[in-house]
Amino acid sequence: MQLYAFGGLSLTIINVSISDNKAVGAGGAVFTSGTLSIVIETVNISGNSAGGSGGAVCSSNGAEMLISHAWANNNAALGFGGAVRDIQVFPEFCLAGT
Repeated sequence: MQLYAFGGLSLTIINVSISDNKAVGAGGAVFTSGTLSIVIETVNISGNSAGGSGGAVCSSNGAEMLISHAWANNNAALGFGGAVRDIQVFPEFCLAGT
């Protein structure tokens, strides 16, 4: 499962496994951009990779992100953030309960 979400959305991902995805650019499994809100809760994120930043998850350009009770293993990126990368001018990123 690779997920690309852009602007104006509210997205919740709960109780799933996100694994073995690859992206040439940013966000191996999940890439978000624009004015949206994403919640990732009780999720196993493993074995994802990106040629850019955010081996598993990359959030950019105004996206708000909450990751709660998540397990991240064996994710890799050629850029910043082997598991998660938040690219913001003013980040609204919260990593809770891991």
